[in-house]
Amino acid sequence: MAHPLLGLASRLNGTPLRAVNDIVIGRGRDAGICRVAYSINGVPMFDARCDGLVVATPAGSTAYNLAAGGPVLGIGLGGYVLSYLAPHTLTMRSLVAGSADVAHVTNRSARDAVDIVVDGEHMGSLQPLGELEILTEPGLATLALLPENDFYRHFKERFA
Repeated sequence: MAHPLLGLASRLNGTPLRAVNDIVIGRGRDAGICRVAYSINGVPMFDARCDGLVVATPAGSTAYNLAAGGPVLGIGLGGYVLSYLAPHTLTMRSLVAGSADVAHVTNRSARDAVDIVVDGEHMGSLQPLGELEILTEPGLATLALLPENDFYRHFKERFA
């Protein structure tokens, strides 16, 4: 059975970015913390000192997002999840956004750039006080699963 996968789309310094799994904003190459904030549809949500932020599709929700304590999203869900990596606060939670919701992620540092990693590949840096707009892109890829190996069965076998 074929499942069209929701993807993520963005632009970094004019270069288009497309993610089937996730976009990670953080201090991957430099040890230390960064300060990352995000808004959804223009509404400021969270601002945290952290190791980074994972923005994951349903397909990518079982990878870095899950390791960061984020929720698993059903493969057919029309939405994405934002999860902080090691936030320096006890009150931070992951947020699931709808497919029509637009996220704006801001590097709140006035002096240090943060890395942008798309599906595990380093794509560049978001400069100090820079912003990255992230939208969904329907049908970016297709996942084929045999009827006897659906998403939930596969997840249970791998992680239970």
